[in-house]
Amino acid sequence: MSRQNDIARMMRLIGGMAFAALLFDLPFRLIALLGLIPAAGPKNMLPILFGLLYGPAGAAGVGLGMLLAGMIAQEGLSEILIEGLAAVVSGAVAYAVWYLLPVRTRVRCKTGRDVFTVLLCIIAAALAAALVVAGAPGLLWETDAMSRAAQIGGSTVAWSILLGIPCLITATSMFGIVPAAPKWWLTRHADCDAVDLEQMVINTPESIAEMSDAIDMLALTRGIDPKQSYAMMGCVEELNCLILQHLPENSMIRVQLTVSDSLVMRLRYAGERYNPLAIRLQPGGALANMDTMGILLVREMAVYAKHSYHQGENEIRIIV
Repeated sequence: MSRQNDIARMMRLIGGMAFAALLFDLPFRLIALLGLIPAAGPKNMLPILFGLLYGPAGAAGVGLGMLLAGMIAQEGLSEILIEGLAAVVSGAVAYAVWYLLPVRTRVRCKTGRDVFTVLLCIIAAALAAALVVAGAPGLLWETDAMSRAAQIGGSTVAWSILLGIPCLITATSMFGIVPAAPKWWLTRHADCDAVDLEQMVINTPESIAEMSDAIDMLALTRGIDPKQSYAMMGCVEELNCLILQHLPENSMIRVQLTVSDSLVMRLRYAGERYNPLAIRLQPGGALANMDTMGILLVREMAVYAKHSYHQGENEIRIIV
């Protein structure tokens, strides 16, 4: 069952990346048919961006999306197959280069060392894409193939620097996306960023109060902005109360806090799927829907809030 769930998640990921690439690529292809812009445009940064974030599955999704966009734009089959293959290869190469280098974190762009590593990934991926295009069967190292390879390689580097790196920073820092990482790498390195605070919360007022006190102490020692710490405490209190009402007696919630560019909170609890962030209106008027006010408060204070469920465990990720 677990393997089936993993396969289903992989297929959803590939489908989502293909749809995103299709939406981004198709307008540029249609404009290119009018001869207004070169064939190699901003779309060429997508394989590297999604490859670094989601691994080979992300790169495969982009390749599929470009293939569909080329078919809709009625381009030659051989050309779109070569371009799709180049997208898959470049995304996979960028992903592989990051983790083959002596890095100790998942893909990110927070320090000068991180930026330099990302640039190496971009250059290696661009060279791989150019080699695929230049060495394509039937076009092997011909002048037209070499010219197209140089165009795709150069535009891949340029657009990845102009758009790809800002998107990568936004995805990992602001929206808290956790990039994929190979299993062999995870066995040698600590997963994700270090957890600055971890505590188990049970269904008692004292336990919830202890959690709030721990957040307050963390804010003092780490110099966190008071507005951020207040927002985090509010989210923790509201969500813990909502979740514990629906869990069996003696159940616990694992609360983890990480201080990085933003405050990242994870709440994990076992049991049936339950998303406290979803609003469920009950008959009986305002008094019967007091919990809704807490949910709206969390949504207002959080920059990002998402619930997921996998293998019998719920996880809520909050960023303030």
